[in-house]
Amino acid sequence: MKHFAVWVQFDVKPGLLPAFLDAARLDATGSVGNEPGCHRFDIMQDPDVANRVYFYEVYQDEAAFAAHREMPHFKTYAAMTEPMIAAKTALRMPVEAHHK
Repeated sequence: MKHFAVWVQFDVKPGLLPAFLDAARLDATGSVGNEPGCHRFDIMQDPDVANRVYFYEVYQDEAAFAAHREMPHFKTYAAMTEPMIAAKTALRMPVEAHHK
């Protein structure tokens, strides 16, 4: 069974990046710490584009990703950050190789 990955690009509204990152860190910590199906959750800031953030998440499978979206920490993160996001693009894909 192939792992499942999500790559998300966010453009955060000006002045809201610190609050967005705080909320994102809580989601990442909750995901990796409380979800056996979440194998990786990285948060990256674009060095060339102010207010652009990327998430790279790896899950056991699509069902684990669906379960992630039902977790309380995700719902809190989503409610907190929705008004902070100017634009969002997400890619969902199978992972060909996963190394710990």
